Amino acid sequence: MHAAGPVFSHHDFDPARLAARKEADGLTASLCIPARDEATTIGRIVESARRRLVEAVPLLDEILVVDDHSADATAAVAAAAGARVVRSADVLPEAGPGSGFAGRRAVLEALPIVCGWGVDLALVVDVVARHGLPALAQVDLGTRRHRHRPLHELSPQAMAILTTALRRAGVPEREAARLVRFDAEHQAHEVLVEVRERPPLRSLAGYPPGDELTA
Repeated sequence: MHAAGPVFSHHDFDPARLAARKEADGLTASLCIPARDEATTIGRIVESARRRLVEAVPLLDEILVVDDHSADATAAVAAAAGARVVRSADVLPEAGPGSGFAGRRAVLEALPIVCGWGVDLALVVDVVARHGLPALAQVDLGTRRHRHRPLHELSPQAMAILTTALRRAGVPEREAARLVRFDAEHQAHEVLVEVRERPPLRSLAGYPPGDELTA
C-alpha cells in the first residue's frame, strides 16, 4: 500500500487546523459509521468523536450512524450519544440491499460500491484507475484490538476479496461465488458468497451531487 501515495500518521493532522481549512474552503465533513449489533461500543465511539471533533473544534458537521439491521439497542445508544441514525434499509432502497475511509464526495459518488468484504480493495483499484496513484494517501490510525474469528471461518471473506480482484482484472462478473469448505470430519459444505455491487450514486435518478468532504 505504500506505493499508492504518501504515508501519514494521524498525529500529523491537527483538528483545529483541519477545521479552519474546511471552513476556508467552504466544505462540510461527515463521519459515517456503519454498525450492526454494537450497542456495547457505539456510544463511546460517538461520544468521543462528538466531544473532540464537534464540541472542542468544529471539524465534523455530522456524525452519522448507519444501523445495519441490528438486533440490539445500537440505534438508541448511538442516538443518545449524539449521532444521527439511519437504517441501512432506508438508504437508496431502489438500488437494492447493502450488506455493510475518508474521501472527496465527488470521487466516491462516481464509483460502484462492492457489498461486503471486497469493498476496500475495489475502492483502491477504482480510484487509481480513474485518478492515478497520487490521488491516494495512507494514514496510520494507530492500533485497535478487536475480536478475531478463527482462521477457518475467514474463507468466505477471502473468497469475496479474491472475486472482487478477479472482477477488476476483467474476469466475467458473477453475483455470487460458490465456496466449498470441509469440516473437522472432512465433510464438504458449500457456502454461497455474495459479491454484488451497488451502482455509483451519480447514476441514480434524483440523486443530488455535491462537493462536500465525506469521512
